[in-house]
Amino acid sequence: MTKTIFGTAIGIALGFAVAFGNFGDLALVGLFALVGYGVTKVVTGSVDVGATLAPLRRSARNTLQRSNQ
Repeated sequence: MTKTIFGTAIGIALGFAVAFGNFGDLALVGLFALVGYGVTKVVTGSVDVGATLAPLRRSARNTLQRSNQ
């Protein structure tokens, strides 16, 4: 799917949310669109979750080691 088609699909979904709902519905559709985009990036391998979360794991490990001393 090209970026143009993806952007058009998101625009149509957001347009329907505004036409048939209110701002809360629009925000909810936008939130789910962002979640879907993120999941797609992870599944296709564009984002390496392990490398992204590695600094957080190191930080948590260091915090635990300091509290155990």
